[in-house]
Amino acid sequence: MIEERDRREEERETDRAARLQRNVMPEFNDELIGFNIEYCFTYLDEEDGTEYPAWCDGVVESIVNERLRTVMIRWNADKVAEGDALVSKHPLMKSCWNPKNPKQNAWREYVDGVDS
Repeated sequence: MIEERDRREEERETDRAARLQRNVMPEFNDELIGFNIEYCFTYLDEEDGTEYPAWCDGVVESIVNERLRTVMIRWNADKVAEGDALVSKHPLMKSCWNPKNPKQNAWREYVDGVDS
């Protein structure tokens, strides 16, 4: 049973972390600072040239622009590739909160212990 679940997640058929999310996104204010976040990026598979979504985890470090809903995110240093920025700026659009199908710039709460 666990092997099948892991296979389905590896093939992006299911996503345990999505089902563990709160229904309402957090308010965009100073309380968002320190929020454990997952942010979705689109990567290119070097073997077959296809694009795929991948969630990266970090912590909201600061609010850059409230009107544009932009924050600075400090990424999990254990998962940052060599040469990549440890802190970067990203928008947290309302329409991108925990979508059913992961897409570029999607975001959600990081659920510790559930790798995406």
